[in-house]
Amino acid sequence: MKRYMQEVYPQSGQDYLFCMVSDSGSTWLSWVGDGSEELVRECYEEYDGGEYIIFRPATTRKLKIVPPLMKVLENRNAK
Repeated sequence: MKRYMQEVYPQSGQDYLFCMVSDSGSTWLSWVGDGSEELVRECYEEYDGGEYIIFRPATTRKLKIVPPLMKVLENRNAK
């Protein structure tokens, strides 16, 4: 999935691309984009420097993924 995201990112017109995949016990979050790793580092204490984050137990984008991203991006835009 990451390879595909890297391939389509330049033509996407987006600042960042995120992909979330869940099973019954965990959620994997992957990303691409200029500055996306710094954004992820700022948002998620679970981030350990790898290419993805694994959230356990599984979570939803509405609870754990989107709110931290929006908060950091809104704070950046307010400066």
